[in-house]
Amino acid sequence: FCMKAAPAAAADANRFALGVEAAPDAGLDVPRLPFGGEKYGEDMDHYALLCLNHHNGGKGWKHHAGWSASVHAKRAPGSHVGWFGVATVSTINQRVTAVVLPRNNMVGPLVEEVKWMNDLKALCFPHNQLSGHIPEGWSSLRSLTNLDLSNNKISGPMNESFFSGMKKSRDLRDKSLGLRSLNLGRNQMWGPLPESLSTLVALSTLNLAHNHFSQALPEALFECKQLKTLRLSANKLSGALPAAFTKLRQLKILELDENELSGEIGPLPRNLIKVHLQGNRLARDLPDSLFKLDGLADLDVSHNYLSGAVSDEIAGLKALRLFHIEGNRHSGAEKALITECIKNYLPDLVRNQGFRI
Repeated sequence: FCMKAAPAAAADANRFALGVEAAPDAGLDVPRLPFGGEKYGEDMDHYALLCLNHHNGGKGWKHHAGWSASVHAKRAPGSHVGWFGVATVSTINQRVTAVVLPRNNMVGPLVEEVKWMNDLKALCFPHNQLSGHIPEGWSSLRSLTNLDLSNNKISGPMNESFFSGMKKSRDLRDKSLGLRSLNLGRNQMWGPLPESLSTLVALSTLNLAHNHFSQALPEALFECKQLKTLRLSANKLSGALPAAFTKLRQLKILELDENELSGEIGPLPRNLIKVHLQGNRLARDLPDSLFKLDGLADLDVSHNYLSGAVSDEIAGLKALRLFHIEGNRHSGAEKALITECIKNYLPDLVRNQGFRI
């Protein structure tokens, strides 16, 4: 049964409960959808996709094969197989598992109705013009493993209840599920990093770079013990580097450059291959513990307040291909000693122009 929609409808759970919902665009036929229930999952997915198309400027999308209202106005819900950027379990089981629309001229606020796609594993809209806050209702996306909203205009703080809500939803199904990749880089988000990050126990990649996040790194971050990549560059993070970094034993890439971090560089995880700490307020000399990272290939500590010579222990960094230490507070004599040390122990670094002081 289909009904003709009112032109400007808003999603409302109470109206869903009554089995009626207006279409998200004039002229589209949208079915009556009972609230919840796996039986109606494909219809809920279809409705969410129609809302996405309407509220995020679908008519102006660069790629929109299958999304056109004129083509699909008379087709039944569940007919979204083959739409550009939409993946389903199969042509028979049409539950949506991924919506991936990079560089697609998407505009407008993030759509609350996405929450109905509760089998969704990947939601990726990078390099668009999306705005507003991340809807709290998205915390019900219990199967989501990859969320990429990078390079948009998303604003506001990270909602403390968002990640804890995802954990509660996930526990209803399978405790092994959860976000593995979260990319919100290059947006306009601000405020402290939430303590609820500790619930993301499966997280492998976290990219929050180029936002306006502030305050100290929370202890909760170091409960994400599966992290391999941590990118927090170009924010306003302050305080010292916590000793708890050593808990992140899987970490390979650490980017904390262009923040307001201060104090000494303490012990870091042993598996790191890239460490970028440039453009902070880190002081004193480089610790010997840094030179025990035998897989380290890229080390940038330039433009801080560092001083002192470099230990002979740097000879252990056989994998090092880039070492930038310029723009610190080393005296002329200290610079000469560091340069001599590098020439003696890591001559390839000098020969390949990977060393700057």
